[in-house]
Amino acid sequence: MEWLLSILLGVALAWAITRVIIWLSDRARIRGRSAEE
Repeated sequence: MEWLLSILLGVALAWAITRVIIWLSDRARIRGRSAEE
């Protein structure tokens, strides 16, 4: 049971990190586009 919990925790952590990276790249792209105008 412990291994299942650690796997779920690892998956949740990887998903959260991916979401943060996507969110940051989206913000950077939006900021770059508004700076061009």
